[in-house]
Amino acid sequence: MAHRDITRKVFDALKGCGMPCAHRTWDPSPPPPLPYVVFFRVDRSDFMADDTNYFIRPRWCAELYTDGPGDDELDALEAAVSGAGWTFETTEAGGDDIGSPVTAAVYFTAL
Repeated sequence: MAHRDITRKVFDALKGCGMPCAHRTWDPSPPPPLPYVVFFRVDRSDFMADDTNYFIRPRWCAELYTDGPGDDELDALEAAVSGAGWTFETTEAGGDDIGSPVTAAVYFTAL
């Protein structure tokens, strides 16, 4: 599957979270109001043998930006990833003060 096709598959799945989504950046437009999701490929962990990449396994990160706490939004993002049949891990950063921005990163492998 071509990179563009895999990216489209991930984008289509993430749209299911009900928030605006962008691949890598919102440029040239400014980002929409919070909450929103920005996703990008982190790396690949392909199945390789005999000097050939037999099965491409890209690893993705979907970053959720909210104005805190964002629990419902994170549930929706995780449900979109899970609904596509992908397992995931989640980390959170920020939100040290009430009402401060929260970022959650959901890592998954799109197969």
